[in-house]
Amino acid sequence: MKRYLIKVFLEHFAFGLTISVSIVWMLAQGMTLPEIAIIDSLALTLGLLIDIPTGFISDRFGRKLTLIGANIFQAASFLVFALSHDFWQFLIAAILLAVGFALSSGSEEAYIYENQSGDNYRKTFSNVNVVDEAATILGLLATPLLISLFSLQSVFIAASGFVFVTAIVSWIILKDKGNTAISEGPQKTRERQRILTLVRKHAPLVLLFVALAIYYEAGRVFWQPQMINSGFKVEDLGFLFAAFKLASLAGAYVGRHQRFSPKKEIVAIGALVTISFMLIASSVAFLVIVGFLLYSFLENVYRIVESNYLQGIASSKRRASSLSAASFVRQGYSIVSVPLLSIAAIANVSYVFYILALLQVAAAVLFGVLALRSRNAQPRGV
Repeated sequence: MKRYLIKVFLEHFAFGLTISVSIVWMLAQGMTLPEIAIIDSLALTLGLLIDIPTGFISDRFGRKLTLIGANIFQAASFLVFALSHDFWQFLIAAILLAVGFALSSGSEEAYIYENQSGDNYRKTFSNVNVVDEAATILGLLATPLLISLFSLQSVFIAASGFVFVTAIVSWIILKDKGNTAISEGPQKTRERQRILTLVRKHAPLVLLFVALAIYYEAGRVFWQPQMINSGFKVEDLGFLFAAFKLASLAGAYVGRHQRFSPKKEIVAIGALVTISFMLIASSVAFLVIVGFLLYSFLENVYRIVESNYLQGIASSKRRASSLSAASFVRQGYSIVSVPLLSIAAIANVSYVFYILALLQVAAAVLFGVLALRSRNAQPRGV
């Protein structure tokens, strides 16, 4: 896994370069928030449509080739993004990025699970997240330097170069563990039956997955405008996002330790995320920063808790396919919610976060009710 951490570091340093200024760059090129929300929604729709097929590609041809392909699409996306000046050019960049993320979705967690050195996946996944966040912080800190020395556009050109280098490094250092291709005959039939059994088993839990999808939606399209409206300058954003990533780094470390049941952890996280959105919506600079710090910390804790659960129910032969399918509901929810939130943003960006807070309350209550019902449904002694 140590070799994989090199890939994670390079890749997320590049992502860190762009996180704090991507929306600002689009606005500077004449885009509006509703247009940006539409682009985001269309890209998510494409990602939703190809998420499960890309999981099959990973299962069929291996994690290594799939992850390298993801980096190539991501590098192309950042380059197109740097050269874009209108709606359609930005849409092409977003589509390339969506394909890249769809290829890595499922494949990354499957690679980590299959190549972990021990049997504690939660701890291993936490270590990957720690490196991820540390690299992102360095990228965020480098962003203001690139802007001051060159231009805002240079940030995305540099990100493209770093991700392309990541693809080359991945080709050299990554190794697939065994043959992930799906065997033919009886084994393939058994795997298909197992997946169908899992689908039938979890079909009644659609509401549960909708609730969990709400946990993932943080209105990131509106983060930068909200900070600008709160009085911060574009030059400040790189440092602010670096501070948020320090909180995420702490969350990645805390997430490895399980002190309560996953159900109790998820309900508690929902309550705290609600508080974070209320603070962000205040538009008072200090409270906004506290809100973003709290959300960033909780995000990684939740990600680790949920991923650990999903790995427990994933099929060994179709692990990437199963994990890709798990993101289906999340992306579908974002596709619908982001354009609707942009309507509220036209009046006031703060309204977006008040709405997210209300949705979070609903999600936490819904999850708590479903969790309680499933516990009461268990026979005594189980």
